Amino acid sequence: MPICPAKFIPHEMKKTMIKIYSYDNKCMQGTIFNSFFDKEMVFENVMQMILMIDRISDTMLYPQRAMQLRQFHDVKMPENNFSFDFTTTADYSDRFPIATFELEILFRQNASWQGNLIYAENNRSSSFRSVLELLTLIDSALSNL
Repeated sequence: MPICPAKFIPHEMKKTMIKIYSYDNKCMQGTIFNSFFDKEMVFENVMQMILMIDRISDTMLYPQRAMQLRQFHDVKMPENNFSFDFTTTADYSDRFPIATFELEILFRQNASWQGNLIYAENNRSSSFRSVLELLTLIDSALSNL
């Protein structure tokens, strides 16, 4: 594996804020904010949230992927262009979130993420070893609301 030149990423850009506005029938809706970008991005389901966060990491090159993901067909990702294959219509500008999480992905290995999650309202934190474990942590916080 070739060594890539180091790129400095400010500490505040290594963290992504996730605000949850709705959790009906375990369907999560909310916004994501990373200071690498100037605006909050709206997601309407878990898959959109995961793809957005993964694309943020790809765009910043932090943390770098340890391997390419397998897919059923070839998908060419746009170079240096932050975009998605979906659009969202929700607007949460006039609402307060039901939960806020601070996500820090430390590694993207074994086709998954490893890092830390802070549940802001309860000031609790936990490490996670996979995206499934991350989603389970978020669900455990939201199920108690």
